[in-house]
Amino acid sequence: MDDLIINLTIIITGLILGSFINVLAYRIPKGLPIIFSRSFCPKCNVSIPIYRNIPVITYILQRGKCSHCNESISIQYPIVELFTPIIFYFGINNNWPIDEYILFMWITSILITISIIDLKTLTIPLLLMILMFIGQMIFLLFNLNVIHDMFLGSAFGLGYLGITFLVTSIIYKKQTLGYGDLLLVLLIGGWLGPINILICIFFSSLSGLMIWSMQYFNNSKNIKLPFGTYLSI
Repeated sequence: MDDLIINLTIIITGLILGSFINVLAYRIPKGLPIIFSRSFCPKCNVSIPIYRNIPVITYILQRGKCSHCNESISIQYPIVELFTPIIFYFGINNNWPIDEYILFMWITSILITISIIDLKTLTIPLLLMILMFIGQMIFLLFNLNVIHDMFLGSAFGLGYLGITFLVTSIIYKKQTLGYGDLLLVLLIGGWLGPINILICIFFSSLSGLMIWSMQYFNNSKNIKLPFGTYLSI
């Protein structure tokens, strides 16, 4: 019974945070207020009452449309609202210490937000990376024994991606990565450690290369890949 209550709590928390992540991903790039402002339809700007703002369920009941203007609601909203509790559920069943699990929830929530924003705007908000850094520093205060792995993870991640950045920039005579990507890999490296950050960069690069190849062979020009999105995933 206790496990059931814990899992239900985690799932409900994930649904709520998934909905909030959608708010962050929409409002931060536009410079809109985040906390002291009610949810509204991005098409008609009409405020959404609480009873019409239930994660996933509202989208299904309204058949993916705004109840006021009848315009389509992006499928991103229910996907993020479902994806977030799935990630949280995966984490709680790994039997991590509670502080490590809280850090997991904190960072993954930020990474989901970053992945959406970078995909749409090719930018990584500094605010989100500051929040990620604060979470890691609070965790470090209570777990000083991980400072060595955290330092190595940041150094390995930044060193590997930094060298790649310099070499490719010289070859192509243009900036091939954003400075936000370098700062993000520094923070992710501190969280994952030296081995896992290299695995992360490898699979991020591989997936990015696959997407780039598909776009290239479809005769797309001036292809710009949101590497922060691939790192976050």
